[in-house]
Amino acid sequence: MLTVLPCLAFILLWLLFAGGETRVPEMATRWRRAFLLALVTWATILILVLEGLSLVDGIRQAPLAAAWAVIVACLAAWCQRRGLFRIAVARVRAYRLDLTPVEGVLAAGIAAVWATLFVVAVVSPPNNVDSLLYHMARVAHWAQNGSLSHYAAVYQHQLSMPPWAELAALNLYVLWGGDRLVNLVQWSALAASLILASGVAALLGASRPFQFLAAALVLSLPMALLQSTSTQNDLVAALWLLGLGYAVLSSLRQASDHWMPIAVGLALGLALLTKATTLLFTPLFLVWYLVGRWRSSGGRQAMLAVLVSMLLALAVNLPYLTRNAVTYGTPVGDVKFILTAVTLESLPSATEGASTEGTAALRSIRAGMTWGVARVARAAALNLITPSFAVNQLLQRLLESFPAIFGESTIASLQGAAWNHEDTAGNPLHLLLYLLIALAVILFRKRLAGGPLAIYLACSFFGFLVLPLVLKRGSVYFGIRYQLPFFVLWAPGAAAVLARLLRPRMANLLSVGCLLLCLPWVLLNNTRPLIGMTPWPTRVDSVLKAEASDLLFASAPALADRYAALAQAIDNAGCRQVGLKIDSGDLEYLFWWTLQRRIEGVEIQIVDPLPSLTRYVDREFAPCAILCTVCGNLEQVHGLPLIQQSGRARLFAGEGYRPEADE
Repeated sequence: MLTVLPCLAFILLWLLFAGGETRVPEMATRWRRAFLLALVTWATILILVLEGLSLVDGIRQAPLAAAWAVIVACLAAWCQRRGLFRIAVARVRAYRLDLTPVEGVLAAGIAAVWATLFVVAVVSPPNNVDSLLYHMARVAHWAQNGSLSHYAAVYQHQLSMPPWAELAALNLYVLWGGDRLVNLVQWSALAASLILASGVAALLGASRPFQFLAAALVLSLPMALLQSTSTQNDLVAALWLLGLGYAVLSSLRQASDHWMPIAVGLALGLALLTKATTLLFTPLFLVWYLVGRWRSSGGRQAMLAVLVSMLLALAVNLPYLTRNAVTYGTPVGDVKFILTAVTLESLPSATEGASTEGTAALRSIRAGMTWGVARVARAAALNLITPSFAVNQLLQRLLESFPAIFGESTIASLQGAAWNHEDTAGNPLHLLLYLLIALAVILFRKRLAGGPLAIYLACSFFGFLVLPLVLKRGSVYFGIRYQLPFFVLWAPGAAAVLARLLRPRMANLLSVGCLLLCLPWVLLNNTRPLIGMTPWPTRVDSVLKAEASDLLFASAPALADRYAALAQAIDNAGCRQVGLKIDSGDLEYLFWWTLQRRIEGVEIQIVDPLPSLTRYVDREFAPCAILCTVCGNLEQVHGLPLIQQSGRARLFAGEGYRPEADE
């Protein structure tokens, strides 16, 4: 299997960093530090490989496999030359994990949950709505084109959004020859987050039982469990932010460690290359990094370390930013679209809610603070969705008691949310625990003073505070996904606080509770369930029983037979070039999946993209069939006659394609 090659590359990188390290005496810390270095290095190599092949339209199975084979061979030779295989074996033999019986049970429980999620991820095709709109649609376009260059599209997210998670999916898609393994990107991100969460907890002074608790807190996040079997990108974004936190802590702990500034820069760059909202979580971490390096090694060394980190972060993003600049005129993409996503016009006026006392400035500040508190409270309230209808009703009535803060929109968002769907699931128990942790930090501040713990918690909380103030979607139910990095980042800090307040036995009990908490979300995923209970709480039957098409079309089941019939008609006509004329809201990947399953060697392109993207239309592409969802009552499109209709989708096929539109 060709997909083994990138896995071998990562293992060899891990071995290189772990085997060559001599300044970190503690084995667990050494291996987790090496894990982070290997992870960010591997992710950067992935970018270099795909960007390099993209220059010659070479993102094909054979060239990609050859590139990974060369990398594996070089890394293996390097390890052999330095004797790292022998050193690693000796260190593993000398290291005794010495797990207690309870810790053994916890490790087995974590492994069992992770393995179960693996089954769901591999068996189910990617069926998340955002994935069908653009995550997987862009992967399909890249794989067909053999290039990451921009192309004709109707949904500009496919071009302008940060692409690292999809690049990782593209790597698996091309090497495997299909989408069977693409869900493993987020699944792997969850596994890596467990390792780094325990590592951050260790750097914050938590003993091993509380390191297990940090991992269990991350694993039991409902949103993390549900997303780990999808092709969303929030878990991947959370992973890189957690890596940034680990690298900053490790760098400040040992200023002479020259690898950590590199890790800081790569983790930061990878976070920004995965999801734009990660930018809101990074400022305090970077300030902490600069100040800490300044104190430990002086201003000159600190500025040099920060400069190296910033340049690496920029370098990782440079190809993506360049493509955006060429297409949109700015590195960040369409500025008008970005402005529609923020809350600038939602800010309160100077007199909104003001009393007759005080100056206009004071009234404005007071109104702004009230607005800000309400936005954050509404964002937090989105987590108050549980598997119990009765509990949900009780919580909603409680929120209705504070109409000035929450209002009807918050209640409506909660009523429209599904507790077991990856776009709307809340983290109610974690929110409650984190609030108690914050209260404990305030009440026991003298006991918890000293060390980096309070600073880490503040840095992690910053993103949660800023998100609802900046993003319009931060206070509606589908904006809850953006909070996932906060819950992942806060977990090791919460475990470290509890390590100062509780006995290890309590940590073990909490960890067991976290594992039990996983069960509803592991078994009853709304669109990828292990136990099917249709029509609610699951939309489809078990992933072990349902057909792949039923799972893929879980969010739009009525389209499955319609698209299959149209694809069959195209195949019967012997057509291999298919144009798509669709709306930005159409789930484009459903067309790709259906056509590619039924028509061998089919080529698919958008024939009428957004006006700003018409330059990318392939003038040599002459489809013999066009699938259209926006053609109304037209009898002919681009010179091709209407031959079949199924719902909104209409099939135009024949000879005589004309690039010019008929409308």
